[in-house]
Amino acid sequence: MADNREIINGFFVRIFNKILALEEHAIDESDISVNEIHIIEAVAELAQCGESTMKNIAKRLNLSAGATSVAVNTLVNKGYLRRENGLEDRRKIFIFITEKAQKAEKKHRDFHADMIHSIATRLNDEELDTLSKSLISLEEFFGGLM
Repeated sequence: MADNREIINGFFVRIFNKILALEEHAIDESDISVNEIHIIEAVAELAQCGESTMKNIAKRLNLSAGATSVAVNTLVNKGYLRRENGLEDRRKIFIFITEKAQKAEKKHRDFHADMIHSIATRLNDEELDTLSKSLISLEEFFGGLM
């Protein structure tokens, strides 16, 4: 019988790949990847608090400035993001999502909401509480690795 470490490793590999495949299917946009939708999601969240600069986007996604710049440029060229100079400091560039991105991001948000709803309806309150506490512990663990 597999030991707990093998079970945990197998779970993470399978679930990561399965969620990634489901996300790709849910986005249903031929010109955008799951990584790109996560960039759009980060920009949308940061823009709500007026903090959607390249530096903040990179920090939110744990990406280098260079990788963020390439990704944002690609999404600008595809029509999902736009740049705007800051009102107070014209040297500061803010990134915003376009209407096209709003539609894709809504599909992505709905996918997550449906996935969580499906999980939550299969568990009783005690199981849901245990799962939530375990996931918080995992998040703290992985957060400490970066």
